[in-house]
Amino acid sequence: MSYKVKDADRLNDQNEKFRSDRERQLKEEIEQATREPSVATATSKHSSDKKPRKGSLSVTEGSICPTTPLESMEVHDNEVSALCFDGQGNYMATGGADKVVKVWCWREGLEKLEAKCNLTGSGASIMSVQFDHQSKMVLAACNDHASRIWSIHDQRLKHTLTGHSNKVMSAKFLDESQKVVTGSHDRTLKIWDIHHKTCAKTLFAGSSCNDVVTRGVR
Repeated sequence: MSYKVKDADRLNDQNEKFRSDRERQLKEEIEQATREPSVATATSKHSSDKKPRKGSLSVTEGSICPTTPLESMEVHDNEVSALCFDGQGNYMATGGADKVVKVWCWREGLEKLEAKCNLTGSGASIMSVQFDHQSKMVLAACNDHASRIWSIHDQRLKHTLTGHSNKVMSAKFLDESQKVVTGSHDRTLKIWDIHHKTCAKTLFAGSSCNDVVTRGVR
């Protein structure tokens, strides 16, 4: 019996030591976290613990791998499938399953993004968006086998590029926005001449093309 009592006392001592060590470790981690600058501390009034809903957007800053939203807001009636900042950082475009491209103002000092305009005319979901180099036009790839270009200042649809036989997943401007390259699920890339409103070249990709990246293409 005396041996059993000693064993029980030893186990109790070990458990107590483990608990004390764990409490000390947690305390040190909390103190370390409060000393380190974080996005959550700097932007707590914008952050939200709610899970993102369909059609919502979260904007973050201050971290290579963002963990806390700087701002969350409802921007589309359904899923958001594309977004892009312009080259100057003044505008942001979003596209979604509601077939609409929305342009937002983003300037220093604003508490949140401000809606500038809605660009309509697509017959299906927006898959990618991009500004031209002067931030005057927005290009979008659409699920209805077409790509479209809108003018921002008057919100008018300027060009509809048709010729793919399946949904267009990505579209990018080329040559200072004089040309456009599109990638589609029909396994082709197409280069479009905006001035003449024609397809200048078709390239076979070999498989469905989900995105397009360009560098010095002419």
